[in-house]
Amino acid sequence: MRSKWYESEELERLARELLGIHKRRSKAPLRLPLQADLVAESVGVDILWDEIPEEPGKTVLAEVRPDERLIVVNENRRAALDDTFGLYNTTVAHELGHWWLHVDHAALDHEELPGYIRSAAPPRRPDGRDRRDERNAGEFMGYLLMPRATMLWKSKNLDLRNWPGFYRLRDAFGVTTTAMKIRLEQLGLAYIDANGQFHRSRREAEGQGFLF
Repeated sequence: MRSKWYESEELERLARELLGIHKRRSKAPLRLPLQADLVAESVGVDILWDEIPEEPGKTVLAEVRPDERLIVVNENRRAALDDTFGLYNTTVAHELGHWWLHVDHAALDHEELPGYIRSAAPPRRPDGRDRRDERNAGEFMGYLLMPRATMLWKSKNLDLRNWPGFYRLRDAFGVTTTAMKIRLEQLGLAYIDANGQFHRSRREAEGQGFLF
């Protein structure tokens, strides 16, 4: 497993690259919501539901098993993954980020690799490697499922000053509420504070303090 700090521009480029590969191999236009499991399968990564042991007090929704070319989704967390809108899709996309960014694909058949990479509440090493990898995979997930151009196009005729407009956009992309909040802020389309109030930006919310 490789560990590297990726800049946002590089993560976005790599997500576009993966979507391009998926589009070519599936021989079909990309449609919303983008389904992370189908993207994974198009690059040779299968999805498997199985029980994943968890340490006390920690939740693991899924993990990558590089040597088996699998993203394993935790059967013990099926209820949460089924009941929380977009959670399965964002979870698989996050794991796919680990696969695309952190696994040395060329070495899979040539050397022994770790059995898996945990994606939820991983141990923190002194060099910050795991924290860095989690940030990379999470940001990659956002770029993969919510591409910039598509987000700007879909949001153009939506009122993002309120929850109805927000939920229409979230549902169109098939992601969690949290993932959509983060992506909207990244794109400068809206910022939603801890009280659920909508602002043009975080700066406006923390500084000027007025709403739309």
